[in-house]
Amino acid sequence: MAGLEGFNRRTRWFLDNREDLAKQITFMEEREHNGAAYLLALPKEERAKRVLKYVFDENEFLSDYGIRSLSKYHLNNPFTMHISGEDMSVQYVPGESNTSMFGGNSNWRGPIWFPMNFLLIEALERYHNFYGKNMIGEFPTGSGDVKDLSEVAYDLNTRLVSMFLPDKEGRRPCHGEDKKFAEDPHWKNLVLFYEVGIDLQRCRWLKVYSTSMETLGRVWERTTRLGGPLWLLCVWMILAERDSDNRSKMPTMMKS
Repeated sequence: MAGLEGFNRRTRWFLDNREDLAKQITFMEEREHNGAAYLLALPKEERAKRVLKYVFDENEFLSDYGIRSLSKYHLNNPFTMHISGEDMSVQYVPGESNTSMFGGNSNWRGPIWFPMNFLLIEALERYHNFYGKNMIGEFPTGSGDVKDLSEVAYDLNTRLVSMFLPDKEGRRPCHGEDKKFAEDPHWKNLVLFYEVGIDLQRCRWLKVYSTSMETLGRVWERTTRLGGPLWLLCVWMILAERDSDNRSKMPTMMKS
C-alpha cells in the first residue's frame, strides 16, 4: 500500500467522506491466519454470508455445472420495468437467447458463463485465505452439508470441468443430446471450444477453461475418467476450435 500513493489518497477520501458506504466494506482488516493477513474487500463478512446463501442455492444460482448468470427464480418471476410506454422484461433463459436484445447475447440471462465463474472461484479462495475455517456455511444451501470456502471453490471447479467429461455412455454435457459426439469414434474425443470472436479473445477464454482444469489436475490425472492427461483435453479443444464448420453447428453457452 505504501507505494500506491494515488490509491491511498482516494481511499482515504472515501473513508473520511462516505462513512455511509465505507461501513459496508472491509478495509485493511487484519487476521492472524497463516501469518499476518490484511483484507480489502466488498462486501463485509456478514453481508458476504447472506449473499452466498442465494448463490449456493440450487433453486437460485447453483447448478450441476457451476453458477448461473441469472437466478433460476426469474424463470417464473421475470424482472419487469415499464419504460416509455413499454414493458421491458428479463427472464431466466438457460440456453440460447429468446430475444434479439444485445445482439441475441444471453450470457447474463441464465447460462453457465465460465469467466464469471472463474472470478467468483478466485474471490472465494481469497476470502478463505483470510477467514479460513471461520467462514463456513451450507453448500448447497439447505443441504445440511457444511463446507469452508476453499472446499466450495474446489466443488465449483469440479462442476465446471464436468461439462466436458463423458458419462458411462460417452455423453458429455457440453454436447447435449448429439449422439455423434458420444458414439462416433471420429468425433467422440473432440471437445469443442465454443467462444466466437477475435483470436485474442478466444485465447483468453481458453486460458480460463484450462486454469480450472489445471486446478483439478493432480486429482483427475490419477483417474482414467478423462481417458488421458488434462493437457490432452486442452489440445482437443484448440484443434476443434480451428474447425469452423464444426464450431458453427454448436451452441455458444452451457445450458443448465
